[in-house]
Amino acid sequence: MIDSFEATTDFTDAIVEIEMLIDYAKENTNTFSKYALFNKSSIILLCTKFETFLENFLQEYAYINLKTFDNKTLDTHIYEHILKNQIERLKLDFTNKENRDIHLENVINLCGSHTFQDIQNFNINSKFNYGKHGQKEIEKLLREFGLNTELSTEIKSRFFNNFNALNAIRNNIIHEDATPSLTHQDVEFHLNEIKTFIFELNDKAMSKYNSAYLNV
Repeated sequence: MIDSFEATTDFTDAIVEIEMLIDYAKENTNTFSKYALFNKSSIILLCTKFETFLENFLQEYAYINLKTFDNKTLDTHIYEHILKNQIERLKLDFTNKENRDIHLENVINLCGSHTFQDIQNFNINSKFNYGKHGQKEIEKLLREFGLNTELSTEIKSRFFNNFNALNAIRNNIIHEDATPSLTHQDVEFHLNEIKTFIFELNDKAMSKYNSAYLNV
């Protein structure tokens, strides 16, 4: 049984930096260059910390499941994820007999008819694809780890509507070197929306894991 994820706690600690930037913006509302700088920096930092959270959270969620369950009781999505990664490693090391044999043995143990418990060291990949930061990439990651359907349609719809707007601002700042008409209230709004989504994801993942744990 678990009652929280470290990744969620770490995010809560990390956003102190964003809250500091918001405070600096509030103190410089009469100086446009400083006000804009603090708001732009807050948006970039918020997007970065959210992506870091999601990668760490999914990694932690999968690892906790791998430590708890065996190949016969493991969540289907995580099972498919580590099997896919193992096959990809096998392809990469196919000409290296020593590594190839290790990967083959892992696949056999994972897919075999016998119960295999030593799966906690199987490879997990929760990283964003390079250059992709939008809704489709987030949904892909959540789906791969079996958490996309745990969130209600209403929650996802609200989050992605706001996240897409946030991501558009981020891209405008990074790729166009633009200075959007941001206010510190805008930053606070997006920060609160991200926090709401993260806490909801934390609770749903925790509930799913604990339910599986009690049914083993």
